[in-house]
Amino acid sequence: MTDDLIPASGSVDNPRKNRKLEKLRKAINCYYDLFNNGLCNRASEFRSVFGFGGSVIAKVHHFEGPLVYKLDQVMDDIIVQAAVEQGGKYLEMVNAIDDEHAKTVAVLRNNAPNV
Repeated sequence: MTDDLIPASGSVDNPRKNRKLEKLRKAINCYYDLFNNGLCNRASEFRSVFGFGGSVIAKVHHFEGPLVYKLDQVMDDIIVQAAVEQGGKYLEMVNAIDDEHAKTVAVLRNNAPNV
């Protein structure tokens, strides 16, 4: 989805109309910064995008546990919301998730510790 809708730099086209897509762009940048730079560049933006601080994840360099499960769940939701907002072929991609994947995600979410 990102190749044709999210630019390499700067905001998406018409960010007021494409709020969910703009949030996805920010989330992708924060996610990258977390796992590649330890949130050295986007720590404050991370909290506003994901709704919780990611510094603990970055500090321990141990990418599993309750906060990582929460991060994955929030990122999944951001992706789905952007796809729904864009509609058409992007919505079809979300709807095309096979049952086995959906079951796996459900099991992971049900077994994830609450944060």
